[in-house]
Amino acid sequence: MFRSLRVRLALSHAFVMLVIITIFAGLVLLLLARNLDRGATDQLAAEAGAQVERIQEGGAFAPTIDVDVPSASAVQVAVYRPGEHAPVAEPKETPSWLRPYPDRIADLEIAGEKVRVLTLPAVIDGKTVAWVSAGRSLEPEEALIHRVRSLFLWGGVAALAATLFAGWW
Repeated sequence: MFRSLRVRLALSHAFVMLVIITIFAGLVLLLLARNLDRGATDQLAAEAGAQVERIQEGGAFAPTIDVDVPSASAVQVAVYRPGEHAPVAEPKETPSWLRPYPDRIADLEIAGEKVRVLTLPAVIDGKTVAWVSAGRSLEPEEALIHRVRSLFLWGGVAALAATLFAGWW
């Protein structure tokens, strides 16, 4: 009689723990993914916006990246004149996927890797003089989400085992 009661109690506690962990992990992963996604877009918008400002202030069309910032090395910037398919800078330095897209934000898959490209117009006196595209890989964000997901999975398994063990005794 007591043995079956212990089993049912242990299973009941394990089920409740599973529901709690699933809801918590789902919410954390959702918020983390949204925050990382927004951060990647903000980084691209900052780089492209800086290039647009340089163009609007009469600077050169050739993209310049601040190499003092380590995270900026992951961002690639290309400037295109309206109606042209070749970038203003050296074409050999610009990847083929880094070009203006009709949408402001374009998510692509290049060689099995997710890439985000943000395109902004450089407007002077109401006329678009250039299109600035900034792009980077989303692989670091995906790797972090995968590690957190694995942590929750194995932590959940350990919590379930501990709950079953504690409920059994």
